Order: sequence, then C-alpha cells, then structure tokens
Amino acid sequence: MRPLVAALLLLTLTACATVQHGPVQRIVVDSDPQDALVRTSECGPGATKEVRTPGVVWVSRRAERCTLTFLKRDHYTERVTLERKVAEEYFENAGVAAEMCCDGDWLGWLVLGGLFAGTGFALDTATGAMFEQDPSEVFVSFEPVTEQQEP
Repeated sequence: MRPLVAALLLLTLTACATVQHGPVQRIVVDSDPQDALVRTSECGPGATKEVRTPGVVWVSRRAERCTLTFLKRDHYTERVTLERKVAEEYFENAGVAAEMCCDGDWLGWLVLGGLFAGTGFALDTATGAMFEQDPSEVFVSFEPVTEQQEP
C-alpha cells in the first residue's frame, strides 16, 4: 500500500505549480534603444537587481508590487509595475482530484484525490508558485529628453 500511496503522491505533484514552474519567474526585458539599465524594486527575495536590455530578470512570484525601472541616458525614465495573479497551473491540482474520484469506489477516490490535491494546493501556496507576474515580457520605447529653448 505504501508504494501505491507514494506513486500517487508523486503523480499528483506533477500537476503542482511548484513543480511546473517554481517560486520565481523569468521576465524578458527589452527596449528601443537597447542597452538600457533595468532595475527591480519590491520584487522579492532572489530577484535580479539590475540587468541591461535585452535581458532577463528573475522575480518572485509572490511579490505584490514588483516594479521594473528602465533607465537610459538622455531619455525619460520608464516604469512598469507587474501585476500578480493566480497561475493557471495552480488550478490543475483540482483536476487531479477530479480524475481520481471517477473510477470504482468513488468515495474512497474522492477522499484520496482530495488529500493529494490538497497537498498540491498547500505546496503551491507555501512557495508562492500559485502566482504569476504579468506581463512576462516587457518592451519599452524610450522618449528622448529635449531641452526647451528660451525665446
């Protein structure tokens, strides 16, 4: 019985967002003109601090107010705030319970499916993998700073 339970647990965790994409997210950044400096703020532990475009920043999926600041000499600064939302992969945990409950002894499978799906939900919630940051690709077109001439 233990090998069966271990196999089922392993199978159910493959639907888990933690296993599928982890607690940090890759955000592709680029700009026109390129070679801009991108700084992150409030993007959680393990987040990339600075990178040049084109590049990739890593941010915590758990971060609530992650902001990317794009800086380029002689151009206006651009800021993009990412929006945290619940990832689709998080809901795949419920699909595992639904699949398990539909054969034979439905009550037993429902309880077992609920237990394993609950494990996936709990793990995703604890690691922050239940979230995703949007957008996952950020492109900024800089506007040059122009000095106003006095008459």
